[in-house]
Amino acid sequence: MKQMSENETINPANIPRPVYPPTEGMAKIQGKPVTVTNFTHSRVKPREDADPSKIGEDGKVDLFTVETKEVFQLEHKDEGVIGVNNFYSTSFVNNRLKTWAGADTLNGKSISPVKFLKLKKKDNARETFWGVYSEADSEYNQ
Repeated sequence: MKQMSENETINPANIPRPVYPPTEGMAKIQGKPVTVTNFTHSRVKPREDADPSKIGEDGKVDLFTVETKEVFQLEHKDEGVIGVNNFYSTSFVNNRLKTWAGADTLNGKSISPVKFLKLKKKDNARETFWGVYSEADSEYNQ
């Protein structure tokens, strides 16, 4: 990292902004066998339409994502059809991936095959939730 002199001025406009990969919802790959190569959790500034109950004391919301080895050709915003391998996730999904990985990150490993499925809750058939399932789970073959 470059050392700054005492009187140097930083122009924020000249600082490169991070480039984020295109990300879509899990519904786009629901039921497809995939290889998970990464999963992340971060705190981000909420969108204007965010549920107020999800906004923390820090003014941010949780953002969970998963990355797959497979690249899916999907319609993405104004960009048209592009290759996408990052998908919005849920805390439940990311916590299950953490359990399988035995860590907060995969560190170059992968988890495969898994499927992302939206299922009805057993105690309330009107409510649904996203889950991640392996071949050992009965839900995998749904």
